[in-house]
Amino acid sequence: MEMSGFVHYLWTLLSMLLSVTCTYSLLQPEWFVHSDYMYSFGIYAYCLRDFRYAVPGQICGYYGGRFGISSVPSRPWQAACLLYGGGCMFLTISFLFALLSLSIRKGCDATLVFMCTYLQILAVVFLLSGILSFPFGLSSSYFRYYCGESASIFYPGSCHISWAYMLAIVASSLSIFCPILSRFIENTDCEDEARNMNI
Repeated sequence: MEMSGFVHYLWTLLSMLLSVTCTYSLLQPEWFVHSDYMYSFGIYAYCLRDFRYAVPGQICGYYGGRFGISSVPSRPWQAACLLYGGGCMFLTISFLFALLSLSIRKGCDATLVFMCTYLQILAVVFLLSGILSFPFGLSSSYFRYYCGESASIFYPGSCHISWAYMLAIVASSLSIFCPILSRFIENTDCEDEARNMNI
């Protein structure tokens, strides 16, 4: 397999893995967790431990009882939800385009790869903006009620960062490599196609 084909498959695989990982972390209600694991908070949902039964369980739900941006308890979390969710959407669309480009690669559809590149750049900007804006909600009265009055921006009080937020950070950081890889595919494939047409 030529190097360009390997990079193309690697780019498509990375795009798929990161779109799934980012979407999965978006759906988790465990971006921040209370130190005694009583409460956990996600970007648009929360969980709390229910002690009404012999074996305590978790009750999870949307903020305000139903899904909606206006139900999210702080403006920074609303912005983070829109930005991070938009980044996941752009990453998923770019993955679908990357998958499509595999089947028409021999024809050197530079326009499709070009669109993927800019969708992935936009996705990276949205994902990282969402990640960075989420901690600003730690100073909200809602979060301080559960995690202590000492909670403020970038200091979660008696809560701590959980695995879903860390997964979102790692996936968003790795997504930077998608547009870089796509640039190599576009240039190499088109050069090969041009060379073949001249022969």
